[in-house]
Amino acid sequence: MKIRDSVSIYTIGEVSKLIEIPVKTIRYYESIGLIEPYKIDSNTNYRYYTMNEIFKLDFVRFLGKTLGIPLKKVKEYVDIKDDPELLKIYLEQQKSSLQNQIKNLEDSTNFTKLKYDAVVEKEKRKLFVVEVVDQPERMVYAQYYEMKRYDDAFIYIRSLAMKLDNSYNHELYLIQSRVEDEFKVDDNAGGFIGLDDDFGEGHEYILPKGRYAQIYYNSQEEGRFRAIELIREYFNSSQAKAGSDFIISKKLIDITSMDTNDYCFKLEVGIE
Repeated sequence: MKIRDSVSIYTIGEVSKLIEIPVKTIRYYESIGLIEPYKIDSNTNYRYYTMNEIFKLDFVRFLGKTLGIPLKKVKEYVDIKDDPELLKIYLEQQKSSLQNQIKNLEDSTNFTKLKYDAVVEKEKRKLFVVEVVDQPERMVYAQYYEMKRYDDAFIYIRSLAMKLDNSYNHELYLIQSRVEDEFKVDDNAGGFIGLDDDFGEGHEYILPKGRYAQIYYNSQEEGRFRAIELIREYFNSSQAKAGSDFIISKKLIDITSMDTNDYCFKLEVGIE
């Protein structure tokens, strides 16, 4: 350090050691206009800096390294820092951008947790095993739908769910009439399709509180018929009396698999 004109000045090497920034980084900041030396010796081409430049260097590092702001944005800030009006506009834009980044990170975090929970749940779930469970009263927002194909119903209600709020965690429902004594379903007869949330086009359809025989299955077409047959066998062997139509449900997107044959569905029939 030297004293010139009552100002303490430092060489680039001294600055590098003082604030632990590599010399090549300081030179790069200079090359893109983020800082300027206090003085360059015309004979030796040595660069000298005062505390003012050192504070600038430290601030640039804070913006870039600590806050993760790209150097291009840091340069924009440096260029307008002396114009209060432009600076306020710039900072408002930066605040909005950061808020969007925070939201995206929160969405990513929530989705990762959702996927983790889904994987854990899938490991515990038993496929093609009838279980009797107590269910609370559930509200489904449903509408009547004439199905040409079974798959069409879920495709249609999925499109409504995505328009609602783009959430991956909605429960989709298909409620089909049950032929009383035969435990058969006629896909051509239509049914009610719905969501666990109001999508603006459905009516409230209450699934009453009570006991239900339920079975999880995959491979939606073949699996559904197998699940219906197993439910029928349960009611025949237990002499329990069925008290509802077929209730089929699934998550909007099965985030544990990209193979539709591996998607998990649940079939329920109420017990009187």
